[in-house]
Amino acid sequence: MRVTSTVAEYLALARIEDDASRLTAWTADYEAAHRDVFDIYYRSYSDPRRRIDAVADVARIAPLVREREARAEALARQAEQEFRARGLLEELDVVLLVGNRTANGWIAEFRGRWTLFVALELLGAAPYDGVLVSHEALHLAHVHLGAATWPEDIGTHLVQEGVATAASRELHPGLSDSGYLWTDDQHDSWVDECREAQKALTALVLDEMATPAEAPHVKGLFAPGCQASGLPARSGYWLAELLAQDWLSQHSLRDVLGWDHAEATSRASADLRNRLK
Repeated sequence: MRVTSTVAEYLALARIEDDASRLTAWTADYEAAHRDVFDIYYRSYSDPRRRIDAVADVARIAPLVREREARAEALARQAEQEFRARGLLEELDVVLLVGNRTANGWIAEFRGRWTLFVALELLGAAPYDGVLVSHEALHLAHVHLGAATWPEDIGTHLVQEGVATAASRELHPGLSDSGYLWTDDQHDSWVDECREAQKALTALVLDEMATPAEAPHVKGLFAPGCQASGLPARSGYWLAELLAQDWLSQHSLRDVLGWDHAEATSRASADLRNRLK
């Protein structure tokens, strides 16, 4: 496993006494030492304007970050071993960073290789930390098995997020729905809201399968902080996992990850239509 960590440079910020100097050092020293990591981070997963909040958080996060770094690396090594045994991945590339409290985990191309990123300031306690790492590693496996060129549409998000969530449930059994869909135990009411909105949610997703996922009227299906047609934010994840649980009850995870975009979205659309009958 290849690991890149920003922790050593982050901890140097804790030795600076005032926030003004620390803010200068955040960009001049910390980000500069990992320019390629932060270029990816600010391109899609955060905003440089949030640095000021991150600087204010250093005194709280710094004493915790070495333990989180070790825990995240151990979880990544465990995922690599499990996924290799299932024929899903040969090797895992991981970036462990401390960022601005936006995204907790994602995958992106880094130094020419698809890589799992974990933001340590948002790493939850066990067992939710393991769910997060498994979820993102499943996205990585999906990319390696052919999903790298899929379009960024609602159908793609439905399939990819559904499979990653449902497979994480199999790898970490016994948690609440909130644990798999939010990596915490604080969203049971959200699950109930999604269940109550199932028919409207299903109809919307079916109509918008080919719509770009960033289109304003559907972005809230898979993005926090906004809604689509008055539905709960991120409710697309809930519906996606319902479909993927059915698929994984009938097919191996390796087979499902091997479906191309046309086959996967065709199956999803058929299942959505059946749910509306």
